[in-house]
Amino acid sequence: PYGAKTDPVEEFAFEEDTADASHGNYTWANSAYAMAVNINKSFKEWGWCSQIQGVEAGGLVDALPVHSFPSMDGGVDMKCPTEIAIPDRREAELATNGFMPLIHRKNTDMAAFIGAQSLQKPAEYDTKEATSNANLSARLPYLFASCRFAHKGEFQHT
Repeated sequence: PYGAKTDPVEEFAFEEDTADASHGNYTWANSAYAMAVNINKSFKEWGWCSQIQGVEAGGLVDALPVHSFPSMDGGVDMKCPTEIAIPDRREAELATNGFMPLIHRKNTDMAAFIGAQSLQKPAEYDTKEATSNANLSARLPYLFASCRFAHKGEFQHT
């Protein structure tokens, strides 16, 4: 938690009250900001916005603020830094429906965007190849690449 004695904020005086470790006492932020950082990082490093998904392929979000506190049984517990823990099966369901959940890596200060599906629902075709192509076309890394080509073509055309 942020505070003068724990993790000071230099710009202004701020005390995050997490005394009882209840959900409402924490400051939460939208994970879209973390995705934006990963997109910018990918573009800076590779010149493309393609490395934005998966733990080892640009989807990792590290150094998340973690709060450890004594548990009722005398041990130490850690508050999930992504507000809620999403299991793999639920992540797959959310991704299929066009969402990009930020998945916490248990007992760490890291999380990751596993998939990068857009809200576009891919069409299903008669052949596996066509359906696979539609699935790829609905994924953000491929959309970003297509947009780059379209943007480049627009400049050459004018």
